[in-house]
Parts: sequence; structure tokens; C-alpha cells
Amino acid sequence: MTRRHNNPQRDRHGRLALAVALLACLATASLVAASAPAKARSPGNRATGLQHDLDALVASGVPGAIVFIRDGRRVTRLAAQLKA
Repeated sequence: MTRRHNNPQRDRHGRLALAVALLACLATASLVAASAPAKARSPGNRATGLQHDLDALVASGVPGAIVFIRDGRRVTRLAAQLKA
């Protein structure tokens, strides 16, 4: 059997590391919860918002973009491209 010697300083560092890790997890969870939308968007509103985002992306210089949104068996396709 291996005998373990208790080191009070090591125990304190371990507890401190655990407390810091717990606080980091709680802070991350609260930030994720705060950034979640307050109410669910309907698929039509989501597609309209994404289409505006795609148009803005193309306006910033990207030659084109395609997005497929799958919701169960329903697929919505969005596209934006530079005008020639």
C-alpha cells in the first residue's frame, strides 16, 4: 500500500482551484443564458433575419453564400451573391 502524506498547503491549492473552476463554469453558464433569445422565433422570421445577414455578408465583400436550415423534414434554402 502507498501511504499518502497530508499536505495542508496542497489541500488549500486544490480547494482554491476547484472554487475557481466552479466560478468559471457558473459565469459561462450565466453568459450563455443571458445571450439566449427571450422568445423563440418563428421559422419565417429566422429565415428573414438570416437572409438580411447573408446580404450584409455579401455587401462586405464575400462573393456569395448559401445556407440550408433543416427543421425536421423541412429544409429552407437561402442564398446571396454579388450582382454581375
